[in-house]
Amino acid sequence: MRDFIDDLDAKIEHGDFKEILQWLSENIHRFGRMYTSEELMRRCCGEGLNPKIFIRYIESKYLDI
Repeated sequence: MRDFIDDLDAKIEHGDFKEILQWLSENIHRFGRMYTSEELMRRCCGEGLNPKIFIRYIESKYLDI
């Protein structure tokens, strides 16, 4: 989603969810019953579920605590 929405963090911080909800509706919600989670991830993100990405996120968020 960060690749498609400019200033995503700032929008979340300011409670501006309009563009985020629109992206979710167009890319995730409308396909929820058509594809498995893995297929949906591939369609919207270009790859399936990747534990390395999740680990990188967790490390960046909690490593300094």
